[in-house]
Parts: sequence; C-alpha cells; structure tokens
Amino acid sequence: MNARTGGSRQLRGAVIVTVVALAVIPALWIWPQRGLKATYHANTEWLGDPVVTRIETRLTTEAVEENRDTMPQQRFSMLMVGWLRIDTPGEYLFSTRSDDGSTLDVGGQRVVDNGGYHAPRTASGRIVLGRGFHPIRLRFIQGSGSYALNVRWTPPGLTESALPPAMLYAAEPSLPGLAFAGRNVGPLWAVAWVTLIALAVVGFVRTARQPGRVRQAAYRALAGAVATVLAVLVVEVAMRVVSYARDDRRPLDERLAAGRQDSAATIRMYSLGDLVQPSALEGVVYELKPNLRGAFQDQPIATNSRGLRDKEYDEGKPPGTVRIAALGDSSLFGWGVRVEDTTTEVLEQMLNATPGLPSVEVINFATPGYNTAIEADVFATKVLPYDPDILLINFNTNDYDVPAFMRLPQNHATLRRSFVFDFLYSQYEARTGVPPRELPVFDFTTRTMTLEEADRLDQDPGLPEEYRYMVGARGFERAMDKIVSTARSEGVEVVVFDVRPFAGLHPAYVANAFRDSQRALLERLSKEKGFRWLNTYRYYVEYLNANPSAAFPRVFAVSDTDSHPSVLAHRINAKAVYDFLIEQHLVTKK
Repeated sequence: MNARTGGSRQLRGAVIVTVVALAVIPALWIWPQRGLKATYHANTEWLGDPVVTRIETRLTTEAVEENRDTMPQQRFSMLMVGWLRIDTPGEYLFSTRSDDGSTLDVGGQRVVDNGGYHAPRTASGRIVLGRGFHPIRLRFIQGSGSYALNVRWTPPGLTESALPPAMLYAAEPSLPGLAFAGRNVGPLWAVAWVTLIALAVVGFVRTARQPGRVRQAAYRALAGAVATVLAVLVVEVAMRVVSYARDDRRPLDERLAAGRQDSAATIRMYSLGDLVQPSALEGVVYELKPNLRGAFQDQPIATNSRGLRDKEYDEGKPPGTVRIAALGDSSLFGWGVRVEDTTTEVLEQMLNATPGLPSVEVINFATPGYNTAIEADVFATKVLPYDPDILLINFNTNDYDVPAFMRLPQNHATLRRSFVFDFLYSQYEARTGVPPRELPVFDFTTRTMTLEEADRLDQDPGLPEEYRYMVGARGFERAMDKIVSTARSEGVEVVVFDVRPFAGLHPAYVANAFRDSQRALLERLSKEKGFRWLNTYRYYVEYLNANPSAAFPRVFAVSDTDSHPSVLAHRINAKAVYDFLIEQHLVTKK
C-alpha cells in the first residue's frame, strides 16, 4: 500500500468519524434521558404501588392538572427522583412554592422543608454543590382543595429560574466525560462541522491534484450538496404535513366551547381555555364562564353568575351609590394575584374608606385577552345595564392586537419560516433551558413589535377578515370613538389609564418608538375625543425613589418570567386612579 492510498483511507476514516460525531453529538441534548422519575400514589404517604409512573421534566403539578382522568386529584402524593447536573460549583438557592406540602433533598441533604398541609407557601434553602452529578429527590402531598407546586433555583451569579430540563437526569450517568459533553454540546457540534469542512477541503484538493479527476471531484461535491438539500426538503415537507394534520382547525366558537367542564368532586385547576366560552353577543367573541370555582395561575378563581371575577351585583344601582365599571384584559383581571389584591378591589376599598364620600361600587368586567374593540362591545351590551357613572379602561400595549386563539391556523405553505429549524430550536430551548427574555419595563403583557409592524397589523394574513377592524392604532381609535359616543349619550365619564414611561423622571427610561407612539396617541385622542387620560408612570417612579433597593423591574411583575402586574403594581394603579377620581371631582363628597 503506497502513501497516497494510506492517506486516502485515513482521510475517509476521519470523515466517517466526523459524520458519526455530527449525528451523535446533538443526541446529547436529549440523551441520557432528561427529567426525573415520578411516581404518583393515591394516598398521602407514598405507599403501595403507584397509580402512574412517568418521567417528568417539569417539577410542578402540571402533569396532574393535564391528566385529570388518569391521575388522582385529591389525597395523593408524588415522588420525583433522579440526578442533578451541576456545571458551576458554588452555593445554590432552592425554593418550593406548594399547596400542600413539599420537601426537596439534593446531594442527600434536606435543602427545602415546606411540608405539612397549608395554603400556597414558599420555603427555601441553600447548599454548596460541586461540579458533577448529585442525587435529587422531590416529595409533594395534596390533601384537599386546590393544589400547586413550583420548584426554582438560583445558581451562583444568576437570577432565579425553573430548573432547566437539561440539568435533570432520570438515571445516574455512568460514562466518563458525559457531564463535560452535556454542557458543551453546541461547541462540540460546531467543532465537528468545522472539522468536516476542513476534511472536505483537504479531500477536494488531494483529488483535484490527481490527473483527470478534477471534474469527478466536482461532481461528487455537487451530488453530495444536492442530496443534502433534498434530504432537508423531504424532512421539511414531512413536518409540514404532520403539523397540518395536528392543527385544530375547528371554528373558534367550537374551540372555545371545548374547555373541560367542572367536576363537583374536586377543586378545579383551570387553564385559560377552561375559563372562557363563546359569547352570543356580536363583537364580544368570548367571555368568562359563570359560576367558576377553582384555581388559576396558583391563585383562587371564582366568577359570579354573570361571568365576572367579582361579587354579585344587581343591574339596578342602589340609591346614592357611585358605580364604576372597569374594562381591561388579563392585567386588570388580576392574572396571578388574588381577587382582593386586584386594582378594582383595592380601589373600591380606598374609596369606601374615605370619610364623606358616597358608597362606591367598582365592578370588574376585565377578561384575559380583550382588546379595546371587544371592550367597546362589552360596554354597549354588558356594562350599560348596570347604569355606571364612570367607565374605567385599563389600556395595554397588546390592545392593538387580538389573542392568539382568534387568529387563523398557521400557514403550512409559507416560505417565510422553516419547520425543521423551528423544531430543532424548540428542542434546543426545551432541553437546555434558554434564558427567558428580560422583563419589560412597565409594559405588562407586552407583545413585542416595531412601529411599522403595528401599522400593518390589519394586513396580517394570519388575521381573520372579521377581526381586521379591531387591530392597530386605527382599530383602537375606532373603538374609542364608539366608547366615547356611547358614553356621552348615556352620561358616563370615561377614564383611560395605563403606565406609559416618558423621559426625565427615571434613568431606566429608554425611548421606544412603538410604546412612545401609543402614549402620544392616548394623549392626543383624550383631547380630541373628550375622555380623561391618566398616566400612572409618576406613581411607579415615586415608589422607586422611595425604595431605591427595590429589584426593578421585577418588583412590579408577578414573577421573573411573567410580566403581569404584581400585588404592588395593582396597589400603585389603585392609588393613582383613586387620586385622579378625587382630583377630577369624578367622585365627590356628599
């Protein structure tokens, strides 16, 4: 065997090894099996054979909520065991928020003790961990009533988050170097690609130097490239077909009506789809179901007989009472907070605690996902029968749009996206725990878009024709025209409020064309159309000035990953509205 033949074989061997590495390395994102081994028992002592055994990547009770037909809902216990991979040595903070009890052991030590039967409660603990794999065990019990569990950690130098699935292993990994490979999948894969390209260049140069084989080498390279492209296209088409078959293409009213029904035997853990139903009222589209009792976003949820997250009210207003009707979306609804902590409830308490003022009722008509156009129809059909004196509207950035479930099913023929790429990135995100985006500054329930995108929302091909009038600045202005004209004819004062940052008050302000254009629009329309506009931004800045150590902007959000307003933000909004109503003489002393 001559040197040239031996070199060719070595080159082919290196190429084979590199191609195998390219196929195997991405598998490290999902192998060994990620998650913890979970067992669910139909008693509160983890006794006997489990009802269900499965692998869980989320250290929550979501699996119980999603599988109500096969898993126990009351008087049950859950055990999750496995291994936690630590890449950065140091002190780790772990916490559990649970209803009822939970405990967390890491490395054979009890780190969090949140046991017993209790309402939602958070407990935490610290432990120093070295690099490598550590056993982890999570226990949870549920007695009666609602239930919830959420486990979080704070690695050294980072902020609090859920435990990334990529760090959880169902069985103890035994292969040497697996921890290193697991935390360096991306760089290893990049090295493999660079190696393959380098080997291809070397091979092509070697082949080209051989007489009469330049054309053959070019053909082989071209054939390989074409085959690769065709293979990717075949996978792309197959994924589009599968996605099309899985899409729920039923009409919106059928999908809204498909939410699970209540069971008298248990306290319900609601998803958003369970809360709503189709509305028979034109333009309202959907509404909250009446007489709900259960839990939503780890908080108790109840609706009255009219489908409002509020007390029962007669349509006839009591004599001598000032009645305020409040319209908004998930922020005013109170996403992630108790009803007694919502803006409307706090505002009502503040007004009724003020000596000399008449009795005040603040009725909350807010529903998650509503935009101003829907609210205009709710005002005309649902609010006016209650004879309100004041209409309070909570504007939000996403009032320019419609909720995702009102959009058309995705376009499977589009060339603007790749289903293969989207799938690969989703797997990467799910397995490695891509850090969540930073919380927006004061923008509760934000949909990120540019000013140009906002101007073209009514041209979005994913928007059904019947909803195009609702969206964008033009849709908002049309809705406000309808609200103001109706309110004027009925003698109702209209107050629109929101937090819209502007320059000069706080160093955190950063110009944003989309957000700033909404503030300018609200300021202009309030003067042109005659409604009252309240920007609560000054109240937030006053709080920050008085509390310089506050964790801005997280202190105003429900959690690190959920930008809905916190209890504090609701109280700030209530105080701002209270002051405005008094200053504007909308609520006056008897």
